[in-house]
Amino acid sequence: MVDDLPSAFSHPYPPTAVLCDLGKVLVDFDRSRFPRRFAEVFARPFPTGCEKQLGEYRTGFESGDLGGNAFAQSCLELLGLHPEDREVFQKVWPSIFTVIPETVDLLRTFVARPNTTLVVVSDTDPWRERACAQDFGLGDLMADAVCSYQADVRPKWEDSSMWEKARVIAEARLGQPADRVIAIDDLELHTRRALECGAATHAHLHTTPESLEIFLDGLNQ
Repeated sequence: MVDDLPSAFSHPYPPTAVLCDLGKVLVDFDRSRFPRRFAEVFARPFPTGCEKQLGEYRTGFESGDLGGNAFAQSCLELLGLHPEDREVFQKVWPSIFTVIPETVDLLRTFVARPNTTLVVVSDTDPWRERACAQDFGLGDLMADAVCSYQADVRPKWEDSSMWEKARVIAEARLGQPADRVIAIDDLELHTRRALECGAATHAHLHTTPESLEIFLDGLNQ
């Protein structure tokens, strides 16, 4: 009988899309972990004085301006590695990340509701995207992720194209326009752009899982 159904089904939630950043939201990151892990894996000190150049290569890889082969070759040469070291280097590259289980659990619970979906929107490269999905167990949340290296978008620091693409994906999943589109990011520039371009109707500047829980609870008031 209808009266026996949970309230969530008796009173359907409005179609809701969550457009969620990756770094500092689902996963924490510390770039100093990479040099430490490099030294552990390759059994020699991380080369000094290469941080700036490595950062430029990283930005090129994240933006899609530098492909995987070119990025690998450039980094191997910079770091004094050999071509046969590429596979190991690729595995070490995502070592900056650690999962934030409180946020992951919170968002999994939220998007398990009827008429609700989540699309990750991240300035990241394909190696780190794959590691987060496969190695860190976030594949369910990262399906159809919009990432800055993809050919049809530009990074969030440049324009709003990633947010716009993510909304299209989310609404295709929902099978209807979303009444609420929530942009979650740890940078105010990004949340502001999501709102200004019309991709999002709500925004949360992320700081802690606790603050996100309060924000999501407030949507139900």
